[in-house]
Amino acid sequence: MIRQIRLYNSKNDMIDFLNNLDFFGFSPEGLGVSFDNDLYGSNATFLSGGKALNAKQFTINILFGAETGESYQRYSEFVQFLNKPPYRLYY
Repeated sequence: MIRQIRLYNSKNDMIDFLNNLDFFGFSPEGLGVSFDNDLYGSNATFLSGGKALNAKQFTINILFGAETGESYQRYSEFVQFLNKPPYRLYY
């Protein structure tokens, strides 16, 4: 199965990081989360001492306009896209 990575902004505009002509994303890191639960034993019961959701910062390398030769134009479009937070990541 081919990995799909898309980013949406508040205007529901979308950047597809598998679009080889305009944007190509590679080497994504920081996907996924982990959970921590602290439990304390007290006789026959366990008491919750706390819960934590751990997530890393998401990073990805992006090639702009690699196939079209319009790298600066694609980069400029990406900056305009990022001027409309918040973002949603589809993976």
